[in-house]
Amino acid sequence: MKWPEKEQREALRTPYACTVSYMAMGYAGQGEIINVGDGGARIRTALHKFEIGTMVVALITFSKPSITVPVFGLVRWVKEESGALYEIGLQFLV
Repeated sequence: MKWPEKEQREALRTPYACTVSYMAMGYAGQGEIINVGDGGARIRTALHKFEIGTMVVALITFSKPSITVPVFGLVRWVKEESGALYEIGLQFLV
Protein backbone atom coordinates (compact mmCIF):
# COMPACT_ATOMS: atom_id res chain seq x y z
CA MET A 1 0.00 0.00 0.00
CA LYS A 2 1.33 3.41 -0.95
CA TRP A 3 0.56 6.44 1.21
CA PRO A 4 -0.58 9.56 -0.62
CA GLU A 5 2.08 12.21 -1.00
CA LYS A 6 1.82 15.19 1.30
CA GLU A 7 0.32 18.30 -0.26
CA GLN A 8 3.13 20.86 -0.44
CA ARG A 9 1.20 24.03 -1.22
CA GLU A 10 -0.20 26.07 1.62
CA ALA A 11 -3.37 27.28 -0.13
CA LEU A 12 -5.97 25.28 -2.02
CA ARG A 13 -6.29 25.78 -5.77
CA THR A 14 -9.54 26.31 -7.65
CA PRO A 15 -10.05 25.28 -11.28
CA TYR A 16 -10.14 28.44 -13.37
CA ALA A 17 -9.61 28.85 -17.11
CA CYS A 18 -8.30 32.19 -18.36
CA THR A 19 -5.52 33.50 -20.56
CA VAL A 20 -2.17 34.67 -19.28
CA SER A 21 0.59 36.62 -21.00
CA TYR A 22 4.07 36.48 -19.53
CA MET A 23 7.66 37.65 -19.77
CA ALA A 24 10.44 35.33 -18.64
CA MET A 25 14.06 34.71 -19.61
CA GLY A 26 13.82 37.35 -22.34
CA TYR A 27 10.80 35.66 -23.94
CA ALA A 28 7.25 36.92 -24.22
CA GLY A 29 4.53 34.33 -24.47
CA GLN A 30 0.97 33.35 -23.77
CA GLY A 31 -0.60 30.45 -21.99
CA GLU A 32 -3.66 29.36 -20.11
CA ILE A 33 -4.32 29.21 -16.40
CA ILE A 34 -5.53 25.76 -15.31
CA ASN A 35 -6.13 26.58 -11.66
CA VAL A 36 -5.39 29.42 -9.28
CA GLY A 37 -5.16 29.95 -5.54
CA ASP A 38 -3.95 32.50 -3.03
CA GLY A 39 -0.35 31.39 -3.40
CA GLY A 40 0.00 30.63 -7.08
CA ALA A 41 -1.28 29.17 -10.31
CA ARG A 42 -0.88 26.21 -12.65
CA ILE A 43 -0.17 27.41 -16.19
CA ARG A 44 -0.07 25.51 -19.50
CA THR A 45 2.13 26.91 -22.27
CA ALA A 46 3.54 25.68 -25.56
CA LEU A 47 6.37 28.11 -26.26
CA HIS A 48 9.27 26.90 -24.19
CA LYS A 49 10.25 24.91 -21.16
CA PHE A 50 10.78 26.97 -18.04
CA GLU A 51 13.58 26.31 -15.58
CA ILE A 52 12.73 25.88 -11.90
CA GLY A 53 13.53 29.12 -10.09
CA THR A 54 12.81 31.37 -13.09
CA MET A 55 11.24 34.74 -12.28
CA VAL A 56 8.10 35.43 -14.34
CA VAL A 57 6.04 38.57 -14.85
CA ALA A 58 2.53 37.45 -15.74
CA LEU A 59 -0.54 39.38 -16.86
CA ILE A 60 -3.59 37.39 -15.79
CA THR A 61 -6.86 38.39 -17.46
CA PHE A 62 -10.03 37.79 -15.47
CA SER A 63 -13.34 38.02 -17.31
CA LYS A 64 -15.93 39.22 -14.77
CA PRO A 65 -15.30 42.08 -14.43
CA SER A 66 -12.82 42.25 -17.27
CA ILE A 67 -9.52 43.14 -15.63
CA THR A 68 -5.87 42.31 -16.22
CA VAL A 69 -3.71 41.89 -13.13
CA PRO A 70 0.11 41.98 -13.27
CA VAL A 71 1.80 39.49 -10.93
CA PHE A 72 5.37 38.45 -10.20
CA GLY A 73 6.01 34.77 -9.74
CA LEU A 74 8.63 32.08 -9.30
CA VAL A 75 8.53 28.78 -11.20
CA ARG A 76 8.37 26.02 -8.56
CA TRP A 77 7.87 22.98 -10.81
CA VAL A 78 7.77 22.04 -14.51
CA LYS A 79 5.92 19.12 -16.11
CA GLU A 80 6.26 18.19 -19.78
CA GLU A 81 2.96 17.26 -21.37
CA SER A 82 2.64 15.65 -24.81
CA GLY A 83 4.68 17.21 -27.59
CA ALA A 84 5.77 20.77 -26.88
CA LEU A 85 3.21 21.49 -24.14
CA TYR A 86 4.42 22.29 -20.65
CA GLU A 87 2.71 22.93 -17.35
CA ILE A 88 4.34 25.03 -14.65
CA GLY A 89 3.60 25.74 -11.03
CA LEU A 90 3.94 29.48 -10.49
CA GLN A 91 4.29 30.73 -6.91
CA PHE A 92 3.08 34.32 -6.54
CA LEU A 93 5.57 36.69 -4.92
CA VAL A 94 4.32 39.47 -2.68
